[in-house]
Amino acid sequence: MALKHTVTVLLTAVLSALGTAVWGAQSATPAADAYASADAALIARERTYWDALQRQDAKNVWPAGLVDVDVSGIHRTTPGSLNQYVMACKTASYALTGFAVAHYATTAVLTYNATVDQTCYGQRAPEHIHVLTVYESANASWTAVAHAETPGQAR
Repeated sequence: MALKHTVTVLLTAVLSALGTAVWGAQSATPAADAYASADAALIARERTYWDALQRQDAKNVWPAGLVDVDVSGIHRTTPGSLNQYVMACKTASYALTGFAVAHYATTAVLTYNATVDQTCYGQRAPEHIHVLTVYESANASWTAVAHAETPGQAR
């Protein structure tokens, strides 16, 4: 039941973020400048995750308990599943562009595009993907709670 609720929240956040990106709306809150340092920290954290994935450093990719949505389905990560995924993926290179962050109270939705040269489980990964990560803020710290990657066109 908790996973269904999390997926519902994730889908709502995806639709809200897409609306912001597609229609050029401003941030979900009028005080967008107040979030500038949080936005920079979230983008830096996302880059750190990709760096860890490229180095196959499973301990620094994602937190256990993250809801992950991809072409294989909806999963809640565990230390074991993260290690298996990271060790099965070889990332030769990646580029991240088009970052956007929307804030909703204690939630931040980060979206961007990634171009990757990557092979996972022996299969070539899509070269262009649209990425969404949902972060929750608690005790002055942001934690990734959901992540989704969707194959897409180059932007």
